[in-house]
Amino acid sequence: MSEFSDHVLAADLELFEASEAVKSSGRSMLPVITKEGRLLGRFSVKDAIDVLPRIL
Repeated sequence: MSEFSDHVLAADLELFEASEAVKSSGRSMLPVITKEGRLLGRFSVKDAIDVLPRIL
């Protein structure tokens, strides 16, 4: 399992884990960072809502 802080998601984090992290963060989105520390994108609450039905 990849580690993430309360404010950043690792790029290789599983979708379910990313969804749970963004929902529990209290933020509307979290940045997704590569292992090298570069910004890859963002993962939002809307993204979490969209992907959860597909992965459950």
